[in-house]
Amino acid sequence: MSNKMLIFCLLSLILANILIIADVPFLREIVSIMVFLAVPGIILLSCLNFSQKDKWEYLVYSIGLSVSFFMIIGLLASLIMPTVGISRPLEEFKLLAVFDFLLLILWIVAYARKKEDYDEEIPTESISFKNKIFTLIPFLFPIFAAIGAYHININPQSIIPMITLALIALYVLILTISNKNDDISKDTFAIAIFMIAISLIFMISLRSEHLFGCDVHGEYLVSQLTQDSMQWKPNNYAYGTSLSVSILPTVLSQLSGTSEEFFFKIIAQILFALVPLIIFLFLSRYTKPIYAFLAAFFFASVETFPMLLAIARSEIAFFFLGLSLLIVLDSETKITLKKILFVIFSISLVFSHYTVSYIYLGMILAVAISNLDKKEENSAETVVLTTALLFFAIVFLWYGQVISTPFNGLISVIENMVQNLANLFSLETRSTVALSAVSLPAGQILVKLSHYVSLFMKIFIIIGTVYLIINYKRMNIRKKFAVIAAYSLIFVILSIFLPIITKEINIERIFLQSLMILCFCCILGIKATFEKIKIKENIVRILIAILFLIFFLFQSGFIFNIFSVPNSPSLNNDALAYRMWNVPDKEITSAEWLGEQNPKTIYGDHDALLRLWGYGRLIPHYTLAEGEKVGYTLTENSTTPNSFIYLRQDNVVSDSFLSKLGGNYRYIGNFTEKLSNKNKVYDNGVWIYR
Repeated sequence: MSNKMLIFCLLSLILANILIIADVPFLREIVSIMVFLAVPGIILLSCLNFSQKDKWEYLVYSIGLSVSFFMIIGLLASLIMPTVGISRPLEEFKLLAVFDFLLLILWIVAYARKKEDYDEEIPTESISFKNKIFTLIPFLFPIFAAIGAYHININPQSIIPMITLALIALYVLILTISNKNDDISKDTFAIAIFMIAISLIFMISLRSEHLFGCDVHGEYLVSQLTQDSMQWKPNNYAYGTSLSVSILPTVLSQLSGTSEEFFFKIIAQILFALVPLIIFLFLSRYTKPIYAFLAAFFFASVETFPMLLAIARSEIAFFFLGLSLLIVLDSETKITLKKILFVIFSISLVFSHYTVSYIYLGMILAVAISNLDKKEENSAETVVLTTALLFFAIVFLWYGQVISTPFNGLISVIENMVQNLANLFSLETRSTVALSAVSLPAGQILVKLSHYVSLFMKIFIIIGTVYLIINYKRMNIRKKFAVIAAYSLIFVILSIFLPIITKEINIERIFLQSLMILCFCCILGIKATFEKIKIKENIVRILIAILFLIFFLFQSGFIFNIFSVPNSPSLNNDALAYRMWNVPDKEITSAEWLGEQNPKTIYGDHDALLRLWGYGRLIPHYTLAEGEKVGYTLTENSTTPNSFIYLRQDNVVSDSFLSKLGGNYRYIGNFTEKLSNKNKVYDNGVWIYR
């Protein structure tokens, strides 16, 4: 990086400070978010003398380091400043002073390391008309996604979301066909996959006036508790251990002047949308950009991808997992620099989410063990036994010593696994979701077709993983990539068939995490299959695109919606997820009112408790909080003496409430008849009885 760029960074920080101090509306929010999500990372990379080889890698590393900077410094400020008499260390101007001081020191170090002012030579190749067109079109997708989400909120018959999905599918197909001479640039693919990813997420995250999802309400509560005290403090919530949803939202909201809701609805989603881009970046080291793009598109096509917005800490953890893979699979960066970045991103991953960290720990150990037979090359490897043990020590210290709740949960899972090894093939010990991953569904033909398409993709993944393990040397792919792929596939299989894992860990999230590598194996499996029957490569890539698009249209709910089957919350207001998770203004108002009543006991259906949790600060019975539980799940047989009954908008409109049993949901109707002996004490479209 040239000194001119460093000067630009300094001027950007000064501008952000002026806008924050003057509290200039709109400009403060936009400029400060852009500056603070990029500039700290750029300065840190300059301190590390990181050479700008690939602008996209430089971009994601900069953003990753900036996010890490805020979480780690925010934690240190919370722990250190109170000991020297400075209370509420995360308040706006205290934070700004700390960050400005540290960034100024880092900037001076970075500037001093530059012996002279120079501009790196950046290739100025002319951009073809084809590349210009294919680069500009994807910018329309997020616009259509946002407009469609808004329009369907007020007009349930809106076809804009369907048009958005159709345009994305058509774009991917035409892009693949047009790349027969491999003349589409890497930049075009990079922009396209990021825009597609953010569009798919926005189609769901913008469907609600407020938070949309499940765990995100508990995460929002944790961020509010941090905001109240302006200091991170360990608490009884497992979510509180995740700095990604406690410190990070508080820091960014204080600096930018945005609400914490904005962090969960927008900022976290943008960070998560970078994951398919990161996948594209590390896969493009091993294959043609078109295949790396299609693999990343396959990852983003999985239904779980946009729905992960329901769990923000997982989104941030996936972001750091992707960055860790990007640096681990880098063979060009200096090894010392790689190890520094690996440690920073690994620590940030641990701070973001415990479950993702545990699965990642197994992967790192697998890679380290695979390197034991190459001692002479270990000095050139990022992940060796030493770094793997260092990561284990970080996990143990944070979750085992500083925070015990998630670590105790892990120990409990391991103990149960060992105790239940005798029940390895017992159906009763597995979750229904895990069983559905390997069973054929009953019921509607569309459900069956969707399941068959998914099953074919899984078969191709297995074929591709085996093919990779056998042929990685011939394909000029590093051994550690094959090891990670094998580990990922084995872990998914164990998660399906091994008891307790399927009960304790969400199989869909495990599959999505593993798919960050296995999406490439799916490409290999399809290629290997078609090449066996002598199909030309140009035809094979089009067939791959067609198969992935069929998968995409099923997973996104597009095909279901054509046949009037409500399946996706992005397309239909009757979809179960939308009815469960949409939070209109009136539910916020009622939840806040109920919280002010300081009730001892409240009953509501499973998803009503989410609103009360996040916005009324009324703790559901299924959380880890001790001594504060007031929210209980409403059932057909609930006895509710001296209790409040909370009926959210969907309960009132449908005269039913949602019951969840064994992972299955069903609506129970005509329930209000049973409340004739109760008094309605609140009615704004949400009914509260007592």
